[in-house]
Amino acid sequence: MKLEVLVWLLAHILTISSILIFRSQFSLTNSLTILSLILLVLGAIFLFISLINIGGYYTPSPIPKGLTTKGIYSRVRHPIYLSIDILFIGLSLIFTSVIGLLLTFLIIIPFHLYRMKKEERLLAEKFGKRYREYKDKTWF
Repeated sequence: MKLEVLVWLLAHILTISSILIFRSQFSLTNSLTILSLILLVLGAIFLFISLINIGGYYTPSPIPKGLTTKGIYSRVRHPIYLSIDILFIGLSLIFTSVIGLLLTFLIIIPFHLYRMKKEERLLAEKFGKRYREYKDKTWF
């Protein structure tokens, strides 16, 4: 598990670094600037709310501490991953980084999907029927 957390952290650092290093790779129009800012603001708000809602159950490890089903988690099962994905897309766009967009779509999002699947399996094992019912009522 520790190796997986390290890989997760390194993938995010690599992507953020690439966004900052390989920027100005295309022209930023007014519409793209507005879209970028909307994504950044929404991603940040979504992440903030997700972290507040998950409270003491947050862990960088996929091993669940508990099951959060209130707040934003009553609608979305993985709002932290989703908000990070939105933030990375927004950052890539605002810094006009094609490499950042590629890394986001080829590394970050697939890694998040892998972690979600693993977490869902562990949550189903730990919480059984309660988790399956929750999963049926929520998106993503």
